Amino acid sequence: MFFKIVSLNEIQSRLLTFLLLNRKENVINKDDILKSVWDEFSLSSSNQRLWQTINELRKKLSSIGLPADFIENVHGVGYSVCNSKVHSLNIN
Repeated sequence: MFFKIVSLNEIQSRLLTFLLLNRKENVINKDDILKSVWDEFSLSSSNQRLWQTINELRKKLSSIGLPADFIENVHGVGYSVCNSKVHSLNIN
């Protein structure tokens, strides 16, 4: 058995966390993502930054074996996460 490690920067980590916490919604609105990942931290947000960060995150997740469609673009609205690929971790 071997493990792969991927390093995420602060924004990528916040984005992935936000997407996973909101994955039960059919579509996660891009305005909500921009607000929670950038605006609330006094960072400048834009659709271009979101798109770029999603693509960087997809590449990193792909390098550890997640499928390309793990994070899907819902044209003009936002993004969705493939719930069937997410397993809950219960820590007692």
